[in-house]
Amino acid sequence: MLTRRDLVWSSALLLGPLLARRSIAGPPSQDALKVDLVQEFADAQLLAVSPDGTKLCLRMWKGTTPPRRVVEVGTWRTVCTDRFPQTALEAGFFADGQALFFGFAGGAGQLEHRQAVVDIRTGERTERMHPYDPFNYHEEMSPIDDRTLLVVHYAFRVRAPWRMEWLARLEFPSYRDLMRVTLPAERADPKPDVGLMLSHDRRFALYFFDDALICRRTEDLEVLWTHPIDAELRPFPLAVSAHGDYMAATVNKGTREGRFERDTPLYISVYQGKDGAEVARLLLNGKWGIALSPDGKLIAVIAREPGKKGEILPTIHIHEVSSGRRLTSIIHDRIRKGRRQFLEAGCGAAFTSDGKYLITSGMVTKVWTIGA
Repeated sequence: MLTRRDLVWSSALLLGPLLARRSIAGPPSQDALKVDLVQEFADAQLLAVSPDGTKLCLRMWKGTTPPRRVVEVGTWRTVCTDRFPQTALEAGFFADGQALFFGFAGGAGQLEHRQAVVDIRTGERTERMHPYDPFNYHEEMSPIDDRTLLVVHYAFRVRAPWRMEWLARLEFPSYRDLMRVTLPAERADPKPDVGLMLSHDRRFALYFFDDALICRRTEDLEVLWTHPIDAELRPFPLAVSAHGDYMAATVNKGTREGRFERDTPLYISVYQGKDGAEVARLLLNGKWGIALSPDGKLIAVIAREPGKKGEILPTIHIHEVSSGRRLTSIIHDRIRKGRRQFLEAGCGAAFTSDGKYLITSGMVTKVWTIGA
């Protein structure tokens, strides 16, 4: 859940006449949705939730080489523990929920990435070293099915954002190319692309490229729909519901260089996963992160609220998609004023695929039940 794509920034602007035809954020109704804390993992960050919602992968903060734990939802017992010398840049479950993929930065002076697949049932590792050239390209890798990776390849451009070049299904660990889609080589528009956001079941992928949101099926990389975005706007961050039935984007008016701290969030759009039709447009500031419930009825919006004595309160506001009405709010943590406050206040949110739990995670991970 908390990957490099999840480091997002915030501010707000209300957009008037353009949004009058759509649903707007209504007044809070704190008693409309019951949310209870059922489990807390101190000094732990959520890395991934299994597609069936029964397992969590956590990274423990403490220690020189902190371990990664897989925890069973409900019993909260640890079913697998692993330790690597580096910090994971990518982490995720494969579609069957029985194995995890990790991508690690290379050590000092190394131009290679360590990659590993860990079998949860046996603890067995399969590893490979992958060449890495930070001055020429960058790749993002997501596990999908049958120990296959969905890889996004970015090309380096001088004084401009990285550019997507191709998407591919690659077999691990052989890296055999199973399927590849080459994207347009040159674009006049220098706005940054937004990498893949996958549904929990790994069947659908959503990303932003060439002034459009694009939804692809991961099985054959076929484009299911595209939704044009105004040339002055950019959608980030993105969210996809558990089975790809609904998708959402925070639409920003951003800088050409892609400096997110200068962007101004305008609204959140929610789309039908099957055809990209817009079903709601909400006057909400979703720049710090958003998450959709499996049925598409709820959207969790992350905010950084001010607290006492300079505190930042990472807060999750849960809204009804159809009306924009705020149903309840969760204060995830209280981050004291200090030189690392901005980083420590980072927070992510995810619904489990059965819709029973909402998980919030930053310096601590908390699990909440959701009920009427």
